[in-house]
Amino acid sequence: MAYPWVAGQKVADGIWKAVVPFNKHFNETGLYYNDVWVDGTYFGGSQTVVRRNTVRIPEKVSLKDGSYDIIVEGIPENINKLTFYTWTEANGQDDLRQSGGQKLDSNTWKITIPFNEHNN
Repeated sequence: MAYPWVAGQKVADGIWKAVVPFNKHFNETGLYYNDVWVDGTYFGGSQTVVRRNTVRIPEKVSLKDGSYDIIVEGIPENINKLTFYTWTEANGQDDLRQSGGQKLDSNTWKITIPFNEHNN
């Protein structure tokens, strides 16, 4: 097996970074081990837990509630816009709506889906 080595890139004096492409690791989640080698000598290592994004939606809602919220966690901090597409099963996508999410914190977004925009 060939190891998916990643070359570091110098960011500033004494600071280096490496980007680990998940597709080189079968897009697996869980514990990743990160070893750092400098000029052929082991320098140190770390461990990183990789999780998929978490989408939280209510299991059941009532029309009398008027709406429901979707919460998405695990979005990278540098994302400035998140778009949600919502429609009902009835009549295909005749009630398709594209809406922007609201950033709650550095990696959590929310959108409220009002039923009146989807033919109730």
